[in-house]
Amino acid sequence: MLRKLLQVLLATVFVHGAAAEVADLKPSHPTRYVVKQGDTLWDIASTFLRRPWLWPEVWEQNPQVKNPHRIYVGDVLWVGMEGGRPRLYSSHSRHVKLSPSIRASEHDRRVPPIPLDVIWPFLIQPRVVGPEDLAAAPYVVSSQDEHLTPAEANRIYIRGLPPAAPGTQYTVVRCGEVYRDPPAQRDENTRYAALEPVALRYTEDCIGAEGGALGYEALHVADAVLERAGDPATAVITRSYREALSGDRLLPLTGAVYPEFVPHAPPRPVTGSVISVVDAISQVGPNQVVVLNRGERAGLEPGHVLSVLQSGLLVRDPLSAKVSSSRGDLVELPSERIADLMVFRTFPRVSYALVMAATHPVHLYDGVTNP
Repeated sequence: MLRKLLQVLLATVFVHGAAAEVADLKPSHPTRYVVKQGDTLWDIASTFLRRPWLWPEVWEQNPQVKNPHRIYVGDVLWVGMEGGRPRLYSSHSRHVKLSPSIRASEHDRRVPPIPLDVIWPFLIQPRVVGPEDLAAAPYVVSSQDEHLTPAEANRIYIRGLPPAAPGTQYTVVRCGEVYRDPPAQRDENTRYAALEPVALRYTEDCIGAEGGALGYEALHVADAVLERAGDPATAVITRSYREALSGDRLLPLTGAVYPEFVPHAPPRPVTGSVISVVDAISQVGPNQVVVLNRGERAGLEPGHVLSVLQSGLLVRDPLSAKVSSSRGDLVELPSERIADLMVFRTFPRVSYALVMAATHPVHLYDGVTNP
């Protein structure tokens, strides 16, 4: 399955969004580079280019190489010029030693676009749902022997399940974070505001009136398979990630999402904000995941690269306080570009993105825009 994912991800094609920009080389770029184990296409592009997402525009392959869209560990890359524009070329120079007991597959040696181990959990789970999805979903009412926290191989009892054949698979979810736009009113502490604690909540807390909610994080609790239809229906937990609770909801089991992408800029203007920093309180760095308040409705798709603008901090002017009785005027500092991120999974109104490079930490409510 991983090989299939790599094949899809590495189907490098020219993307029209990058065509309007001109790629330029870093002054310190090497004249020759040998691809190493652990490299990604973004890493390699960053070695040569000021703007790594323009890789498809400058990538060319040695004509002697059959497949021009793949890079492998051991390949040699070098810089050339064509028509006054930079070009990157490659030739395969790898030597794979085979033995009777071990076979090295070239599929395992391809260079992925970005670190797959970081985004893999988000390609499978979690997902973003709307309140109507949770409100209409069947729910766990109890478990075998009235245990409130059933584990693997335990039976759970479900109400509201539509007719389905035994063996039908489901995902048990719990409402996690509620995704909203940044607050309209800001003060000097807004950027560092802690996330609302994601406590152990029941789904009912998420399906009430949530003004301005963009979506709800569906925390992956467990996988289950229907054993017996009815009201209540009976299902068996086949895999458990968290303790399943009465009130958790069931959604149809979906397979992993295999996005076909390479880094490229959006073809139209995009402005938005970071509305959640995954596995952190208020800031993250490279190779960490953030949630954006823009998604498919804004034209975003996997592979789109956006720049992060450090939100203009509001600071007190201490000198202005000396001429008035106030604490001082609030002054908004200019926004500064601090990072690049790549969208890797989209939903109607939000997206997951990976921070690719950063000169400063990315904070909650920082802005995002075209690179």
